[in-house]
Amino acid sequence: MQQVTRIALAPAPEPGGVLVLRVSIELRGDAERYSGIAYCEATGRDALSCGMEGDAGSFVLTPARNGAVLLGVGRNGVGFEGLSGFVHLDGISGDDREFLLPKAAGCA
Repeated sequence: MQQVTRIALAPAPEPGGVLVLRVSIELRGDAERYSGIAYCEATGRDALSCGMEGDAGSFVLTPARNGAVLLGVGRNGVGFEGLSGFVHLDGISGDDREFLLPKAAGCA
């Protein structure tokens, strides 16, 4: 069963034209919000490869139908920090490896 119940991506201003995203997640049965900063670059056809700050893993963003985005966790997983601890999503096993993020309301 997937433990992640919500994922949010938001641009984080960064000088120099680098795409930086603030990524946050919420987990089933946990009121805490976990987050991290990702630095992304275009790789291949319509894909963004994103590495989390502090060697906290990676993920890839690819376009999906109807303006959605598919977030795929990297093989070594991806980690997030909360006020009371850390969460690691495994990139090889479990149900929290791929997430289909629908187009946000109000986005062109």
